[in-house]
Amino acid sequence: DFSEDEQDIVAQYVEYITKLNVEKSNVYLFIESKVQVINKFDCWGTADAILIYTDEFGKLWLHVVDLKTGYNIVSPESEQLYCYALGALKAFNFLYDFEIRNIRQTIVQPRNTLNPIATLEYTANRLAIFESNLTDVISAASKPDCNEFNPGIHCRFCKALPICGAAENAIAAEVKKEIDDLSENDDIPEKLELADLAETWIGAVRQYAMNLLLSGETIPGRKLVQGRSLRKWDDTDIETVHNLLEQEFNEEAYEKKYLTVAQTEKKLGKREFAASNYPSLVVKSTPKLTIALESDKRPAVINAAAMFEDLKN
Repeated sequence: DFSEDEQDIVAQYVEYITKLNVEKSNVYLFIESKVQVINKFDCWGTADAILIYTDEFGKLWLHVVDLKTGYNIVSPESEQLYCYALGALKAFNFLYDFEIRNIRQTIVQPRNTLNPIATLEYTANRLAIFESNLTDVISAASKPDCNEFNPGIHCRFCKALPICGAAENAIAAEVKKEIDDLSENDDIPEKLELADLAETWIGAVRQYAMNLLLSGETIPGRKLVQGRSLRKWDDTDIETVHNLLEQEFNEEAYEKKYLTVAQTEKKLGKREFAASNYPSLVVKSTPKLTIALESDKRPAVINAAAMFEDLKN
């Protein structure tokens, strides 16, 4: 089940795609299309939406649209969209007797309230330069003696992450460092990025090890065991269970619970809930503090200690 907020996010994306499909001429629309970015490497991506159309001035466009549901703002100039555009250009140029020269890249990000739909326009020449640079990087990284790896959170989708020596070394080197006084360290942003990578790397290593054991491989000092088993009533004979419980315990056989705030809002709908008396009866617990990227739309928590120092000065 999706929350009403999640449904609204997808609805805005669908509305944008539908509008393009209706307003433009000679439209080809491809949804969730896998495109090969660099033919000589296993470099591909799946674009949310690719459109090819003619605008009101008769100009032919290739338009890549990507939906982002998070709070961290993503630019339409991201390398991910360049990859999609490059792959789409290679895949769909055959539709025309002449090459597609005009490219649009759009990020639909409803939670970016200041700019929920951001678009970049350029000519296909830029993609040729991007392809050349990307090919050089992949070629260099593919060499056995490559020592120019740059581990970071961008590695989270890499299949080689759990066996990547560069990632492991970067994490290990940072862990070994002693941090005596964080206030005197200027490299905290870099440390936080490595912390993100470390968390991703740990999960990747665990999954890689699990796959090895499931495939029959052995890992010294480790083995597969059954996890904790939770008991529950057999759903196939639940009526018998209910009858026995009621005979034994009467009204104590079940618990009666009122709907939660989230359940009430879901049943009523967001707008009807907001217009009712319920919001005045809702209290919010104090959330735990968490570190986010500066681009996150949530406001920064006021640093009370810093404010006190300012007042003293």
